Amino acid sequence: MKNNFNTSTVKELIKHTKFEGFHIENIEEGVSTDVYKLTDKDKTYYLRILFENEISDFQSLVHKLLLEKGVKVPKVVFCKNEVAVINNKSFMIIEEIMGNSLNAYKKSESGQAIESISISAGRDLAQINSIKTKGFGWFTKIENEVLIGEHSNIKDFLFEKFNKSLSVLVQNNVIKEDFSVRIKNYHKDNEEVITKLDKNSFLSHGDFNENHIYQLNGKYTGIIDFGNIKGTPKYYDLAYLYSFDRDIFEGIVKGYKEITQLDDNYLEIIRYLSIIVCVNKIYWTMKNRPHKLINHRGFNTIEEILRLHIEPQR
Repeated sequence: MKNNFNTSTVKELIKHTKFEGFHIENIEEGVSTDVYKLTDKDKTYYLRILFENEISDFQSLVHKLLLEKGVKVPKVVFCKNEVAVINNKSFMIIEEIMGNSLNAYKKSESGQAIESISISAGRDLAQINSIKTKGFGWFTKIENEVLIGEHSNIKDFLFEKFNKSLSVLVQNNVIKEDFSVRIKNYHKDNEEVITKLDKNSFLSHGDFNENHIYQLNGKYTGIIDFGNIKGTPKYYDLAYLYSFDRDIFEGIVKGYKEITQLDDNYLEIIRYLSIIVCVNKIYWTMKNRPHKLINHRGFNTIEEILRLHIEPQR
C-alpha cells in the first residue's frame, strides 16, 4: 500500500539529478504505488516508488524489452535501488504516456473509438505476453536478460497462493463453505485444462485493466504501470481482464489475435485461470481494502463461470 511520502522527501530523491527543481505533484490515483508527477515547462515525467524489497532492475528490463518490440510503454530514464529516505525502497523515473486512462475516457465516450483503442492495446498485450520468462511468479533475478521467476512449476504458482487465499476467505466468512466446494469441484472437473496448458512461462503485466490503457483524443497511446509483472501462463492477463473488465475483453482479444494465434479452447483456459485470479483478488481486497468487498466483481465472475460449467453427477 502507499506510504504517501511528502514532497520534501521526493525533492531529496531528485537532488543532484537533471530533475532537480522540477515541480512535484502527488498522484492520488491508485492504491499500491506512490507516484509523483515531475514537471518543468513542457517536460513531464513520473517518479514511481516501488514495493518493499523490490529493486528497479526487473521493471527497467521489461520496459527496455518492450520498447525494442515497438510496444507503447514509457521509457525508464532514471532509477536507484534501496534509498534510505524512502525506507530503503527503490524508485524509477519514467517518461510520460500522453493522455489519460481508457476508464476515464469511457465515462464520456462510447462506440468505435473505445473498440479501436482496445484492439490496439490488445496487439501490445500480445507482444508483452510473447516474452518468455524462466519460471513463474514474482521475479527473483535476471540471467542474460531473461527474467527468472520464483516457481519452476506451473501448479505451484497457480495453487499455492490460491489454496491459502480460498481457505482464509472461508475462515473469515467472506466466501461460504458450499461456494468454496463448488470452486474446488470446478477445478477438479476441469483438471485436463491445466495438464494440457503450455508449461512455458511468459511475461505478464499482472494488473492489466482499463485504468492502465492510455489514450489521447480517442487514439491509443500506450500501457502504463508494470508494478505487478510476473511470469505466468500465457493467458493470465486475458484472464484478469475477463474477470474485471469484460466490456473491453472482446476488443482486446481481436487485437491480440492479430499478433498471436489463440488455442481453440482459449476461453476455457481463461475461465479456469479467471477463478484463480478472482479468489486471489478477493483475498487481497479483504486484507487491504475490506470496504470494497461489497459488490466485488470477482464474486460475480466466479458465479458466472460455475453456472456455465455443467457439473457431472456426484
